[in-house]
Amino acid sequence: MGILYNSYAKEKRLRSGRSHLKRCLELLNGKELNRRAILIVMRATVQLEYIFVKLKEPKQCCPFSHKAIGFYLEYTTQLNSFPMTFVTLSVSLDVEEPGSTDINSMMTLFSNILEHTITCELGAWDPFDVIPIHNFLMDRWTVVSTDVLNEGLMWAVPTTSFYIYFLDKYRFSDARNYLAATQYILDEYENEFNAAKEAKRLPEDEDISMKYCSLRTRLDYGWAKYGNMLLLHLKHKLFQKFRTKEADTSRSTSSIKSTKSAEPIFT
Repeated sequence: MGILYNSYAKEKRLRSGRSHLKRCLELLNGKELNRRAILIVMRATVQLEYIFVKLKEPKQCCPFSHKAIGFYLEYTTQLNSFPMTFVTLSVSLDVEEPGSTDINSMMTLFSNILEHTITCELGAWDPFDVIPIHNFLMDRWTVVSTDVLNEGLMWAVPTTSFYIYFLDKYRFSDARNYLAATQYILDEYENEFNAAKEAKRLPEDEDISMKYCSLRTRLDYGWAKYGNMLLLHLKHKLFQKFRTKEADTSRSTSSIKSTKSAEPIFT
């Protein structure tokens, strides 16, 4: 029912859909890691995110998104292995590829939820949430780097949240690493796409993905923000250093004057 109401635009129906989806998650409380429930939890969370966005309340979904991320990571044991097969009891969403396997669907939904966390207040992110997601992205790197054309864009989508998060925390090295990794993936994707077109492995009228163009724009913005913030940060540190030195010089001068004033006038 929640998925049905998601397609409507009227606020009343959207709120009904929100209630159905929240009720679904409440009924599955404590059972999220069951193989019969995990995909339903992920799909309900994605749909709930869509509804909150339409209601112009995107931040209201942040707690649900963070929980779904945690359940995914726990179920997949940091992606080292899938401990059990899925039992699919719900329809697929439009974000999933036609004929996609349950594992691919799971990863698509997870990346989708990560993308939506951009709407959450970055300052409110719990470091304990950030670390496992970082581990997930690093684990996926080995797969993505060997199949950039099929896996690259999916990997690059959530990294946007990360370099913005690290910039807001003034962690410039981490932000630079994510920017560089994202640029590498996008560059390789473009190279492989062009090579596939030249080798006629792709239709002649197929253009490069709009998602790629969007990610490239975000990346350019990220590099610009990184450069501006780094320069401002260094300028601030230099100013603080100058002020400290100036204060030390002032104290030293005052001390010398005090010593001279203490000398006797007559000897």
